[in-house]
Amino acid sequence: MESSILSILIFSPLVGVALMFVAYFLKQDDIVFKYIALLTTSLQLILTGWLYLNFDPTVLLTSENAKFSVQLPWIDNFNIQYYI
Repeated sequence: MESSILSILIFSPLVGVALMFVAYFLKQDDIVFKYIALLTTSLQLILTGWLYLNFDPTVLLTSENAKFSVQLPWIDNFNIQYYI
């Protein structure tokens, strides 16, 4: 979980938007949109707080064993990587 927390923080709003589109096409009430937004925002707040409390500023950000960094190959032909 520690290595993927930044990816979760980046992509969880997109999941919330996708859920809102589903709720829109299913003709749900307005309260459903509010609960989806509340759930997504609460998840963001909890994960951000956890990240803040577990961050160690003494670790160099350029080191390969940084606690919250993610580096994955994405498009090998162009040497493009997903690096956070």
